[in-house]
Amino acid sequence: VSTQSTGSSGINAEYGHLQHYYITNLIEQFLQSRMPAYHSKYNEEECPVLGNIALLPLKTTVKGPAPRTDGEDIIDEMLMYFKANVFFKNYEIKGTADRLLIYLTLYATDCIVKLQKSSSKNQAVKDMYS
Repeated sequence: VSTQSTGSSGINAEYGHLQHYYITNLIEQFLQSRMPAYHSKYNEEECPVLGNIALLPLKTTVKGPAPRTDGEDIIDEMLMYFKANVFFKNYEIKGTADRLLIYLTLYATDCIVKLQKSSSKNQAVKDMYS
């Protein structure tokens, strides 16, 4: 039995290692859980399909191929479900609107990664348009 003190740094290092291990296990359990992901409510609607992706109405003033709407659109739905859906490794596609929801979620994730590297608002705007 050793009577030497390891000092507070040794205890903190061991505690930090245990804390990291615990958090890593919690995250892994969460990712492997069988919780259902959120699916698009637009899967039930009849809509034109282009490239196996639903062409859904958008809240916009810009003229384009998508119909216009004043209510909630697929982008609002993606923003609402983003935090929950981004944690799932597997996502069962139940319709063409789900495929669009996945693409929008991946695009939003890519935008967030780009914005993290921006040092100012002006730089962030430039990064989003490049």
